Amino acid sequence: MHKKGLRFLTSMALVAALVVPSLAGCGKKEDKPAATTEQTPSAQATASANDGQKSVYDTSKPVEFDVYWNYSWYTAKKKWGETTISKEIEKKMNCKINFQSPGGNENEKLNIMIAADSLPDVIIMDRNEAYKKLIDLGKIRPLDEYFAKYPGYRTNADLNTVNFAKVNNKIYSILNWSTTPKHPTGNGGWMVNEKIYKELGSPNLKTLDDLYNYLVAVKEKGYKVNGKDVVPMQFAPDTSQSGIYLPYYSFGGLGTVNEDMVYQPEGTKELKFFMSDPKWEQAMIFSNKLYNAGLMNKDFFVETSQQKDDKADSGRIAVYASNNVVNEARDRQNNWRKIDPAGSYKVIEPPAGGGIPQEKVLNNVYKTLGWNSICITTKAKDPERIYQVFDWIASNEGQLITFYGPKGVLWDELDEKGYPIVKKNRSDLSKEDEETLACEVYSMPGMSEWVDFSKSAANDRLPEEKRDMVITSQSKIAWKHSYDSTAYEGLFTQATTPEGVAFKQVQDYVRKQIPKIVMAKDEGEVKSLIKETIDQAYKMKFDTVEKFKTTIWLDNLKKLGQ
Repeated sequence: MHKKGLRFLTSMALVAALVVPSLAGCGKKEDKPAATTEQTPSAQATASANDGQKSVYDTSKPVEFDVYWNYSWYTAKKKWGETTISKEIEKKMNCKINFQSPGGNENEKLNIMIAADSLPDVIIMDRNEAYKKLIDLGKIRPLDEYFAKYPGYRTNADLNTVNFAKVNNKIYSILNWSTTPKHPTGNGGWMVNEKIYKELGSPNLKTLDDLYNYLVAVKEKGYKVNGKDVVPMQFAPDTSQSGIYLPYYSFGGLGTVNEDMVYQPEGTKELKFFMSDPKWEQAMIFSNKLYNAGLMNKDFFVETSQQKDDKADSGRIAVYASNNVVNEARDRQNNWRKIDPAGSYKVIEPPAGGGIPQEKVLNNVYKTLGWNSICITTKAKDPERIYQVFDWIASNEGQLITFYGPKGVLWDELDEKGYPIVKKNRSDLSKEDEETLACEVYSMPGMSEWVDFSKSAANDRLPEEKRDMVITSQSKIAWKHSYDSTAYEGLFTQATTPEGVAFKQVQDYVRKQIPKIVMAKDEGEVKSLIKETIDQAYKMKFDTVEKFKTTIWLDNLKKLGQ
């Protein structure tokens, strides 16, 4: 499944307490699932399991095809036919799927396959330069005819998003884990160590000032675990430094700043270098204040994720901020409880800075396009039968089977909205039985709204003490603070172009400057270093990057009708 989820969706994670997997990046704004006009199921394509309705697909002819995941990390754990769900898909759609992976560098592998004209039947990949190259070479088949003919994917997908994703006014892919503008996703935010939080009186943490005062109290208390100090504030360490951007969002910053390095100045129709945003300066002054007061760990910019996990797994972090916090809260708590049954983390509403209302803090970035794309190549001998398989998976029935398995194992009945009434939790299965069932492995495409509505419905049916913390944190907190950045799609710069060279130079420079800014001696030096960074970025010709990205962004806005 998704290993890039920290970028658009956050990874997909299995929920221990429910059969329902907790999908990073999948979500909705409403606390309870509600049917919408756009999501009304087609009577044939999305019929509930075993309801006896005639299929719209002609499955009399068997089809076997290869699906190549263009990711070096991907490994198929089980062969087709070795799992309950793959057998069920084969029975429903008379198909056999052979999964393939690069076995090394995906870019090199894809180039070799293109040069040798030996592409697989299906490629699952990002919508990047390679994707557009394959389209330009005529290696990917347009799907407009099949999209109009079959109702499964068409019914559950957001039609405006499908149109937006077109290239040369044609549909070249099935969007995987797409969503809608009314259905935000995201897993980022803030969490607290509940043991410490309750001991200190559970104070309000509505603002960054509240947070600062709380961190001071944590430090003054001098908490230790096994002789080691508790870190008051920990930002997620990663190569893109995305954790340190969360205070920027708390001040009202918007956009994909850690990815595209641009923001939209209020009242304009242009994108500018993000460090020139006054909100960024405010955020860095706050982060510098934390650093100089000894409230965040001194090794933040050099430590590994494993070192951070080791601290969290023993309760040595008081407050943690990450763009995957809802999953990490669950994972770190589970590990902590192995040594301390009372260990507890809780996701909180993001603190606000600069006097903005808490509800205006949007610290998650999502795109309605979802994660990646499923492409049928021109090498496929029976593209229509292949499309039928994916179209069925995209229907309500397909989502039900691929996400929860067939009737009889985890569910026997559906509720009035067609969601399964779970009778057994996945955690009740042995590891072997769980792997044999293989829930979610074949959810391609995954349809975020159906999955999230169904898992929320299942979670809400449980007693509060048994509800899954990931699903609850998503629906009650994280998804309310998500920003639709679909208009930022495709802002990447090609490495060989002048703007691509400038972007890479500035990106590398920025990543070196941010630690200096956070660790500056005082507020004055913070401001000086930010000005220095801005000046140097334009000397590296970041203005060409701004113009390039603004052109694409304005075109995207036009396509989206904004």
